[in-house]
Amino acid sequence: MKIAAAYIRVSTDDQLEYSPDSQLVQIRRYAKANGFTLPEEYIFIEEEGRSGRYSIKRPEFLRMISTAKKEPKPFDAILVWKYSRFARSRQDSIIYKSMLRKELGIEVISISENLGDDKMSIITEAIIEAILFTMGESVELDKIAAAIELDKKETKAIIEKMMKHYENPSIGVKIIELDDAYQMCTKSEMYEYLIKIAKTPRKMTLTDTVLETLSIIAYKQPVTRLEIERVRGVSCDHAINKLLEYDLITELGRLDAPGRPLLFGTTEQFLRCFGVKSLEELPELNPVQVEEFKQEAEAEMHMKLDI
Repeated sequence: MKIAAAYIRVSTDDQLEYSPDSQLVQIRRYAKANGFTLPEEYIFIEEEGRSGRYSIKRPEFLRMISTAKKEPKPFDAILVWKYSRFARSRQDSIIYKSMLRKELGIEVISISENLGDDKMSIITEAIIEAILFTMGESVELDKIAAAIELDKKETKAIIEKMMKHYENPSIGVKIIELDDAYQMCTKSEMYEYLIKIAKTPRKMTLTDTVLETLSIIAYKQPVTRLEIERVRGVSCDHAINKLLEYDLITELGRLDAPGRPLLFGTTEQFLRCFGVKSLEELPELNPVQVEEFKQEAEAEMHMKLDI
């Protein structure tokens, strides 16, 4: 069975706060319902009136932290009535929670608040929001996780919660996922208003020829120009140049073969434009479609010859 500690402090600002005895009753009830043992020696109660703003002025808090550092690990979690009872200072909250979780493997649990609604979670969401807004481009999940000092699974859960929040029609931006990375961008329905004050972006015109070339690159990447032309049966110089201009494809390097031909692949802009998170979400390309590409390319070649 898991062992828990209890930390109890009454706010000096909230006259409706549960008394220490009432908090302890609720914490004992939570511990029993969630498989925790709560030994008496691990119950830390501050004297009433102790401010939570500075940890150095809370002797029971400091005694609890000192106990937590002992070996073997004395308890698995610290139960509090509210997260604000643990620390009122944002700096203390971040420092001590991070130290307890990362160095000692001890979680701080509020028994009266949902994990996603506590002040620490709100701060974390604000940090992620600031990162995505400032960077402008997509940011890899592992980099975000490193910045907020959480593992990738926890970070992904927080971002997915934020993504749902941004679905609210009263919010003009959203967070999108692109190959295990995330980006903040404006919603498509805001476009007509944005162009009124911003420079009108260059219109992207994708002809059938350009789209066919893009499809081949998307499904066969990394792929050389020669391989694309083998599928289409005609030169693809113009289509490839257009796709490079629109930032839908990019040069991935060179093939280790005679002549060292360039290799092409799709970009994040491609994922954004076609509304997919990764290449795995692309629909399967059946042989009939490939044959249609060849037939259309042959027809295109004959038209050029007739001219």
